[in-house]
Amino acid sequence: MIRRMYYKLRLNLDFVTTYFSCKINGFSAIPSGKKLLDVSPEQIELFYDVNNTKPPLFGIKDGKWDEQVYNFEERVQFKSFVEHFSHGVKWEDTELYKRDIQRIKSGKHISSLNRRNPTVQEYEEYLNTNDELYEEIKNEGYRTQSELASESRMLCRNQSFIDEVTVFIGRGGDLICRWGKHRLAIAKILDLQTIPVRVGVRHEQWQMIREKVASAEKYSDLNNQVATHIGHPDLRDVISPEWNIPPHKLRVHSQKTL
Repeated sequence: MIRRMYYKLRLNLDFVTTYFSCKINGFSAIPSGKKLLDVSPEQIELFYDVNNTKPPLFGIKDGKWDEQVYNFEERVQFKSFVEHFSHGVKWEDTELYKRDIQRIKSGKHISSLNRRNPTVQEYEEYLNTNDELYEEIKNEGYRTQSELASESRMLCRNQSFIDEVTVFIGRGGDLICRWGKHRLAIAKILDLQTIPVRVGVRHEQWQMIREKVASAEKYSDLNNQVATHIGHPDLRDVISPEWNIPPHKLRVHSQKTL
């Protein structure tokens, strides 16, 4: 309990220091790192998973990190989830299971298990929690971590806002899943209309688009490059309610496909 409280305090301190660091660097349109966006799961087409790196939980970052991505639905994990939940394939017959069991026997790390040298039994227990999560979301709806924690549910009683599905936003506005791949996969399989996501890192070039929208006095002040993104969910909080934006301009932001 004490360790968990210390961890939360450190996270909150990191959010505050990162926020003011961004302010010092000249950015002003910076929402809280705890703010959630409602987005369609289908809008999140990419996955960011770079080995041997520890990306920040929140902030603005330049560079080519947003090019190091994979197609979310082409990953073994998602395909195996589809096989299991949509087609009734047993876990042990999925590619995910076969791959991870081989890794366990070889003494390799399993990213989904937060422990060293997991056993096959522990891995199968982890798969069972995915079954429980699927049934919970299917029967009771998708809820935020704070909603679940308030009910003191066994699966997530210790969870917090950092455990929400977290996306990074690339230079062109692409929503890139960084954490919460299991919940996102289930949301896609259940064809949910929207889910709450937390924005972790924004590419500096994308942040400049937010800055331009936030500083514009009217919609017509935006150049074509910026106006193209006006329907993006991450711009809702910086669009003036007084702007008379044509409805077709507020279409769902399209994502690139690898």
